[in-house]
Amino acid sequence: METIVGGELRRVLKNRPCNAYNSDLKIAINEEKYRYAEASVICGPVEYFDENPEAAKNPVLIVEVLSESSESYDRGEKFKKYRQIPTFREYVLIEQRFPLVEVFLK
Repeated sequence: METIVGGELRRVLKNRPCNAYNSDLKIAINEEKYRYAEASVICGPVEYFDENPEAAKNPVLIVEVLSESSESYDRGEKFKKYRQIPTFREYVLIEQRFPLVEVFLK
């Protein structure tokens, strides 16, 4: 599912100032903490904290593919952490057990 999501995001963003990233990109919650998402979008250059130079601090969109084991965390604590990111504007949850996509806007 991740490959499909990332590929579609890259296709839609072609020739635009935003780029799609896969689950290899760390998402900075703050200077010390980070999480991994299934996919994310960053507009403009990727920005990092000096204290955490491998985790992007400026995603505008974050996508999570839900599983039975991760759903409550992705909907709850992880979403709460993502909302602390100043640039974060949109959260997309994709259910893989049945057809459902939820979009939350900040």
